[in-house]
Amino acid sequence: CYPDMSRAVRLCGRDHPRHRILMKASPHFRLPSGTNCYRHLGPFNEVSIPRGLLAEHRLKPDVWAVLAVEAGAIMFVWDDKERDRCKLVAGDEFVVPPREQHHLELVGPVRLSIAFHRV
Repeated sequence: CYPDMSRAVRLCGRDHPRHRILMKASPHFRLPSGTNCYRHLGPFNEVSIPRGLLAEHRLKPDVWAVLAVEAGAIMFVWDDKERDRCKLVAGDEFVVPPREQHHLELVGPVRLSIAFHRV
């Protein structure tokens, strides 16, 4: 698992008004204190990425994921009625909160890993 996940991560789409509100009002874009990494997947590339990550899905209650883009880029899509999208690039780490419907879209070559955390 990643050793430094307690720090704040870059908020994808921060220029979008919805994300600015979430960043100010929601704790979901940081890992809650007391979480422990219990599983790490990857690295994956554009060929080896599990197809389930490219389809709509959500995390279980009390589980957060930290998506780390190591090279290239990938599109993160929230699957709610706004369907906001944001491009994550090499060096970005993004916390995905529990129960929020989402999926990834390939935009070219990529290498990424995912660490799962729970309280």
